Amino acid sequence: MKLATDIFTIVITLAGFAVSYTTQAFLAAHHGFFFWEAWLWPGIADAAALAMILRLHFGLVRTGWYTVEAWAVFALAAAIMVAANVTADVHDPLNGAMHGVVPIVAMAVWHVLIHGRQEARTETQTEARTRTERAPRIARTKARRRPEPRVVVGDRSYSAGHARKLRAQEKAA
Repeated sequence: MKLATDIFTIVITLAGFAVSYTTQAFLAAHHGFFFWEAWLWPGIADAAALAMILRLHFGLVRTGWYTVEAWAVFALAAAIMVAANVTADVHDPLNGAMHGVVPIVAMAVWHVLIHGRQEARTETQTEARTRTERAPRIARTKARRRPEPRVVVGDRSYSAGHARKLRAQEKAA
């Protein structure tokens, strides 16, 4: 069931970003951008918003002002996306409102998808940590102190994996 909801969420997000992208591209073309600029410009705003939200949720941003900066870039890119979609048709306020909702829904659904996956991962890590904490302390200590098996080849001692590699190299030679 989780796979089906993830796929459905991704489809909603992709459809929302596709509508937002197309609306921004037509708006740019209508205001005198060259063809390649009109199709490139909305990708920059959309990609900046997506990149920042992914970096923030996967913990790829350092703490402190770097986090504030990442949120500011995300907010700016999101504001540009929404503003461009709202102003796509100034003659019809309902059309502008409908276009303005699309990027907001797309970003919100994407945020929930990423945030939900992060929460599930955190719960799994917490369960594993709890199981380890319940194990007897002596068993955990012995597991940590158990030395890696060593193999003597010639007059030198190697780990088992390295010794297998050396033997394979000798046979090949």
